[in-house]
Amino acid sequence: MQLAEGIPVAGTGITLPLDLHSIASKCTNAFYAPRRFAAIQMAFSSPRCRILIFHTGRIVGTGCEGPLQARLSVMRATRQLAQEAGIYLHVRKFEIINQVGAVSINARLNCEAFANAHSSTAHYDKDSFVGLAWRPQGESICCEVYSTGRANLPGSRREREMLSSWSRMVAQLLMHSDKPETVELVPEYLRDVHKPSDAARDDAPVLPSSATASSSTAHAPAGMANGKARAFARKRQRQELWDDVGCDGFDDGSPLLPPLTATGPGNGLLGGFSLDEDEGCALLEAAGF
Repeated sequence: MQLAEGIPVAGTGITLPLDLHSIASKCTNAFYAPRRFAAIQMAFSSPRCRILIFHTGRIVGTGCEGPLQARLSVMRATRQLAQEAGIYLHVRKFEIINQVGAVSINARLNCEAFANAHSSTAHYDKDSFVGLAWRPQGESICCEVYSTGRANLPGSRREREMLSSWSRMVAQLLMHSDKPETVELVPEYLRDVHKPSDAARDDAPVLPSSATASSSTAHAPAGMANGKARAFARKRQRQELWDDVGCDGFDDGSPLLPPLTATGPGNGLLGGFSLDEDEGCALLEAAGF
């Protein structure tokens, strides 16, 4: 799909908004139904496309097979407007806003198994839609794949982006098809780019939580929020650790801190000072104790 903006050429007397009724009556391949759609539809066979012209001068094209054909179709529409309707437009801001690719893996796909393995990025509901929609993180395209192996790839603006994204996605599709041996044809560095992690799979086993966390959380009061419960568990662990150590010392009888030794040169925490009881009391009184 391409998008462009048409501005009336200066000196032609054409102003915006465009008179779509007059344009539709003069152009041979134009169709205009204002009650259904507010734009003129112009169909071309070479290149095969459809051009929409709005009263604001905006030009939208669909159905082209490449960027060169998209630009050529817009130029053909503006030339026909000038020759048949007398509307001269200057085209600017031409851009490709969406490209859709069609591809097939030549194998049948197990959509349900693929959706279970990629539950965080894929969606499959056979009651509402027969295909599977998969949009992995970091890719510019969305893969709409069917059980027959055919897929549509919308969402990209450049063909190079679409091809590079598909090269990283095709390996996971082949792994869940009836021909998984064809994965060997994909380069090794592209096979596990979008491999789902165990935490993101619906069919993954439930990982058991740690015994410490479960035992600590079990002591939390009922009705407490998750954040408060974790804080309560950490506080209880610290309390249990302090109860095991005790205020007097460890369980084996060793004290928490080594005893203060005030006698003997170079021994103890006082660094070699020798104080008797009277001198110590005098120093405490002088300090205000």
